[in-house]
Amino acid sequence: MKKKYMVAALLAVMTLMLTGCSVENIPSFQAMLFGEPEIVTLPYDPADYVTLGQYKDIVVESSVDESDIQDQLDQLITMGDEKDVKSDEKVVKKGQLINFDYTGKIGGKEFEGGTAQSQFLRVGSGKMIDGFEDALIGMNVGEEKDAKLTFPKEYSNAELAGKDVVFSLKVNYIYKEADDALVKKLDSSNGTKTVKEFKENAKKQLESQNAQNSLSTAMSKISQDAKIKEVPKELIENIKNIQAKSLESQAAQSGTDVNTLLSMYGMTEDSYYEMIAKERLLAEAVAEAEGYRVTKQDFQDKMDEITKQNSITEEEYRKNFKEATSEKASLEDYVVYMMKYDFFYDLVNSTLKTK
Repeated sequence: MKKKYMVAALLAVMTLMLTGCSVENIPSFQAMLFGEPEIVTLPYDPADYVTLGQYKDIVVESSVDESDIQDQLDQLITMGDEKDVKSDEKVVKKGQLINFDYTGKIGGKEFEGGTAQSQFLRVGSGKMIDGFEDALIGMNVGEEKDAKLTFPKEYSNAELAGKDVVFSLKVNYIYKEADDALVKKLDSSNGTKTVKEFKENAKKQLESQNAQNSLSTAMSKISQDAKIKEVPKELIENIKNIQAKSLESQAAQSGTDVNTLLSMYGMTEDSYYEMIAKERLLAEAVAEAEGYRVTKQDFQDKMDEITKQNSITEEEYRKNFKEATSEKASLEDYVVYMMKYDFFYDLVNSTLKTK
C-alpha cells in the first residue's frame, strides 16, 4: 500500500508544479468518431507487452460484517487507560481480547517484524498464523511460553514462507468486554452512550470507507490480473525525463535524497520508474483496446481547459513544464498519457459493481 501512496504523492507533486490542479478527462470524440490520427504516436504497441485481464465490470466486496464492527470496538477499548480496561480475568480463553508480547526467532535469530510489545488480539479471530492463537489459550496472565510453529507456504512475506519459527509469548493482561458504561467513558468525545450506538455508528463509517476504497481496490485487481511481460526501454527513459525533477523535489521537501526517500517505501529508482511504466502501459493498453485515441484537436481542447481552469496561458504552462522536467520531455506525451489514464480510471469507475 505504501508504494501506491508514494506514486500518488509524486504524481500530485508533478501536477502541482505545472498548474496547481488535477487534470480531468475529456473523451476523445474527434479520434473515435472520425478516425483522425493521434497527436502522439507511441514507439511501441502496448498490446505487444500487456495481456489484459478483466478491466470492466469489476466486482468489489464492500459489505461490512460483524467482525469488522467488533474490530472497531476492540480498538476503542485498547486505547483506554489500563486501569479502566484491564479485567480481573487470569486465564486466557478463546474469544477474549488480550494484551501480549511476542518475539519470533528463526534458527535462533530474531527477524524483522517478528517482535512486538503490548499488542492486542481477540484470541480465535484467525488473524495470526496457524497455531499462534491456539498457543495463547489457557495461558495465565504474566506467563511466558514458547510456541513452535511454521509459516504458511504461501505466506505474504516470501522470505518467511514455509519456515519453522519459535514465538516466545507473554500475556500481559486480559481486557474487559465492552459495556455501555465503558463505551460512554471511552467515546465521550463523540457523545456515544451505548455499545449498540457505537456499533451502529461504526457500521456507517465502515460502509462509507469501503465505498470510497472500492475504486482503488478495483484498480489494484486490474493491475494484478494483467500480465506485463516486459517494459520498453524507451518508455522508462521517457518517464525519467518527465518525473525525475518532481521526484527530487519531493525528496527535498522531505529533507532527504531520492534514494533514501524511495528506500522508505521499499523501492529503488529503477523499481520506481518500472512501476510507473507498468501503470502507464496498462492504461495505454486499455485505451487501445477501447479505441480511445487523442488527436491534435483533442489535445488542444484539453490544453484550453487546463489553462482556463488555472488562469494561465499556454505559453506559461509550457514554460512551467520545461522547468519541471528535462529538456527531452514532451508536454504532448505527458498530457496525452494523463488523458488516457483518466479515460481508464473513468471507465473502471463507471462500470464498477459492489456487493
